[in-house]
Amino acid sequence: MNKIIALDNKKHSKLGWIKPDNYMFTSKSNSVALTTYELKNAMMTFPIAFIESNRTFSPIAILGLKKGENLFIDEYGTWLLGYIPVLFRTYPIILIPQKDGKSGLGFIEDTDLIGDHENMTPFFSQDGELSNELKEIVAQGSQSHSATFDSFQIGEALKKYELCEEWPLVANLNDEKIEIAGLWRINQKVFKSLDPNALYELNNLNALTVIYSQLLSMQNFLLFQKLIKYKIMRTNRNLKLKQETEDQSIDLGFLNDGDSISFDNLE
Repeated sequence: MNKIIALDNKKHSKLGWIKPDNYMFTSKSNSVALTTYELKNAMMTFPIAFIESNRTFSPIAILGLKKGENLFIDEYGTWLLGYIPVLFRTYPIILIPQKDGKSGLGFIEDTDLIGDHENMTPFFSQDGELSNELKEIVAQGSQSHSATFDSFQIGEALKKYELCEEWPLVANLNDEKIEIAGLWRINQKVFKSLDPNALYELNNLNALTVIYSQLLSMQNFLLFQKLIKYKIMRTNRNLKLKQETEDQSIDLGFLNDGDSISFDNLE
């Protein structure tokens, strides 16, 4: 992702943005950061993992097996199914969680979605206040980054109790071996051995929601083979699929079919 610029009402008073009409901008993203608030929804769609940064752990959704691959969009940038992460829904505006549970605002640099507000939705009103459209995004961020789901505190708690272990995931797809490094997951043995005081602290932080979301989400890897199959269908049956697009109907009946993908180190 390009550099994020913190929004300033003096420096950026004449700027605005356009909301993209599709999700093609996510086509090269094989993962995306998640707020802890949205995990309960994201766990129904994506495999969730953690990445280690600044002595803490942060949750991400895995969108593809290969670098530069997002399996959840088609060639038109249409989101195929399931939950759409907050980071994508607010693009090119970025909600930046703060340690007090509030949200700062930034935007993606070097995108044609940012420019002179005369032709776009303005960042600020004439008196320097946030525009109504930005206020709506901030309201959404206030919920997503609520202090009761404080990602900083939860990440620190996961570190404190050594609840995360490295996850050297290996996918075997059509005789191709794909190794995915840099991921972490919940260590189930350590979690089961926690004493009541530790569990009480984790519960007060709402960290148990994060822990169970990650563990339950691992089964979503089985969806990847079906999404790959669907994309092959779209490539090989252009005429029929073009008509489906024009009718705005996508046949996802193949999701009931069996799959042949396999993974190592899921348990």
